Order: sequence, then structure tokens, then C-alpha cells
Amino acid sequence: MLSQIVVGIDFGTTHSGVSWAVKTKAGGHKVRVINDWPNPHAQNATADKVPTTVSYGGDGKLDWWGYANTPGDSTLKWFKVLLEPDNKYRNAVEEVQASMKLLNSIGKPPEDLTADYLSLIWKYTKDDLRRHQGQDWEDIYALKVVLTVPAIWSAAAKEKTLRAAKAAGFPADITLVTEPEAAAIAVLKDKAAEEGLEVGDSFVVCDAGGGTVDLISYKIKSLSPLQIEESAIGDGDLCGSVFLDRAFERYIATIIGPERYRTQFSQKAKTNMMREFEYGVKRVFTGENALYTVDLKGSGDDSMNGIDDDTITLKVSMLKTIFDHVCNQVQTLVERQIDSVGEHGSKVKAVLLVGGFGSSKYLFNHISAAQKASEIRVLQSTNAWSAICRGATEWGLENADAVAVCPDRTNKTVVSRLSRYSYGVALSCLWDASIHDEHDRYFDQAEGVYRARNQMRWLLKRVRLT
Repeated sequence: MLSQIVVGIDFGTTHSGVSWAVKTKAGGHKVRVINDWPNPHAQNATADKVPTTVSYGGDGKLDWWGYANTPGDSTLKWFKVLLEPDNKYRNAVEEVQASMKLLNSIGKPPEDLTADYLSLIWKYTKDDLRRHQGQDWEDIYALKVVLTVPAIWSAAAKEKTLRAAKAAGFPADITLVTEPEAAAIAVLKDKAAEEGLEVGDSFVVCDAGGGTVDLISYKIKSLSPLQIEESAIGDGDLCGSVFLDRAFERYIATIIGPERYRTQFSQKAKTNMMREFEYGVKRVFTGENALYTVDLKGSGDDSMNGIDDDTITLKVSMLKTIFDHVCNQVQTLVERQIDSVGEHGSKVKAVLLVGGFGSSKYLFNHISAAQKASEIRVLQSTNAWSAICRGATEWGLENADAVAVCPDRTNKTVVSRLSRYSYGVALSCLWDASIHDEHDRYFDQAEGVYRARNQMRWLLKRVRLT
């Protein structure tokens, strides 16, 4: 029997990540997060994720992807959102609208675009495995892939994702796991013991990413093996870190002058400016006094606004204004989720921050300050950006263990879920004038009684969000 490699893939809205581990007989393993994605903009740079972007040439063939993409009119972004037919963000984000127009122009449906992108991710993953496990790794190891999806996705969106993955060349042994479930596994493995989380404790997973912030809550049923049950329905909104980028760009356009910024600043200057903010200032800002600068090529000097020698020195007070607006939205979601857990009879003990934005020290301090009066602890994984792909790999390893011990049993991390829908049957029942409408009344010739037709009997009622 071949040894097994488990690959966890976090296919994200703005960035995607991959990790893998070799399943050993002894049970020990080390998860590798791929962090050397091709990046022509920086030498020897490392990043746990790669942008979820692609562009096509005039012939309709793939041109660039990930970090190699130069922001512009031909770059497709946020296309993951298009896999969900009823996604509330489809018409709310300009990047989604732009991608829809581009897809229509090249005649490619979202599922095919997703397959193209995942094929590039998969090709690089196999190259990474070859570099670390040898040229003949495919002859030595069997492959299992765990691909994550949003907790709120419909069955149709999950099926599209699965088809796209198979079209991208993924192996037959592929499983879909929800993003918060994967994140919970990664963070609890790091934090459960040291933070004193125990069986019976409820916690909120706050996956703060580039585009969206998604939350769901669980109660711990068992720590070994890890088993949890939902204690509130998932929630989320458009308040990811990309909205910090937008607010920063609006600020720069305002102090320089909107018309001048639009017509006189080159696309290259704007791209470099935003790259410095996104990969520099945004990731290290804590709210404390420090020197934060960004290059503004072609801006000229403006001492009133802190611009000297084509470089702007950013005021901490201005950055706080930008961050607070977005962080307040995240905090509102967290509070709403905590209230929802309480309505279902549990009390939240911890909030787990994961995702790229979830690794922000400023967001951590903001949420922690808001919870200071409560007994709720805010926890941040050491490597929050890669938590979902790492958790997906861990899920695959644990699942493999369970199946090996008991082949007819599938290990479930989430052992109980709250219903998103109501299920029932329509039937006819004995007529009761006090509760039935007259137009539903009819005479049952076979039984010789009056009945009410088309009456719903609910077998399971959905849990409503607060």
C-alpha cells in the first residue's frame, strides 16, 4: 500500500493557499505551507498565499496569474464569488462586476475560469512536491486533497467547485471541507491547551480575509479526536482588508486632487503605491506611533500633507480612521455572533481570529478592547493567514487515521450542524374550523369526514439569524 500525502487547499476570494504533509505510520507529521510562490516583484520573497487572479491573452489563452499579474483592466479577480448563484456580493463589488464583463467577452463561464486557476495552483503544488519529495514522488505516494469552501455555500456552489477541481486535474480522492471548520482545527491544535479551552466551551471563528469576513460558532464536544458542534448559524459581510486599500487610495486621491490623481498618475505609480500599502503599512500597523511611508512617484512636494521627495509620511491618526471604520464592521459581526450563541443557550469563551486580515495586530487589539469587559478571550494564531489550508491538511490526516482504524466509519470534526433550511411535507388533515382556512376545506368521500388540504407539517425548522 502506497504512503499518502494530504494536500490542503484554501481557494480564497482574494488569495489562495496550499499546504501538505506526508502521512506516516507513526502518526507524526510536519505540515509544509507553500510560501515561495512565483513573484517577479520581489527577490527571495516569501508569502503563505498567492493572489486569486488570472488574465488571458487576446487568443483567450492563460497569460498571467498570481503575483505575476499586473493590476489592470484585463485581470480577473473575485471570480470565486461567481460560483454561488445567489451570492449577495455579486452585484456589490466592482471587481466582481468587472470579472463578469471580462468573462462574457471571452465566452468563459465562472466554473471554467476556476478550473483554469486551480490547474495553475495544482501544477505549482506538484512541482513543490517534486522538489521536496523527489522526482518519483508520484510512484511512492497516494494523494488526498482537501479543498475548502465557505460555510454558507449552497450545494450547487459546492458541486461547481468540485467539478472545477476535477477539471483542473486534481486526483480522484478529493473532499470538500468548510473554511471555518478547517480554521478551527488549525487554531485549536495551537491554542486549545495553552488557552484552557475545554469540552463544553463555545467559541467564535472569525475568518477575516481580503474581501469578506465570515463567522461561525462551535461548541467543543471532544478534544481528542477534535469534535465540535455548531452553536450558531454562520454570518458574514463585505468588510475584508481590501476595503482598507480602497479607503487609503481615496485618501491619496483626495489630498492630491481626484482629477490629477486620475489623469496624471501613471498606472505603474498607482500599482507600486498600493503594493507598498498592502504588503507593507497595512500588515504592520498596530496603532502605535511609528513612521509609515509610501512612495508617490510624480506627486511633487506638499509639506502640508506630509509629501516630500515623492514620498508621503502617513499620520497615525489618519491610519486609525481608515482601520477603525472597517474594524468596527468586523466587531459588529462578532457581537452579533456572540448574541446568537447566547440565544441558543451557550456562552462564548473565545473568539478565534484567522485569515489574512485576521493576522492584523490592529484588528486583534480592536476586538480585544471591545471584549475587555467580558470574559471572552480573543485568540490569534501565530500563522493566521495560512490557518485554513493548514487546517484542511490536518483534517485530511485525521480523517485518514479514522478510516484506517475503522473503514466503515468517517471521522467527522463537526458532529452536529444547525439547519439552514426548513423541511416539511404537505398533507391533508382533519378539518378544524378554528385553525384552517375555508378554501382548504373538502369532503373526504372514502373516510366520510371533512379535511383541510395542503397543510404543512414541519419536520425540521431552520434556525433564524438574529
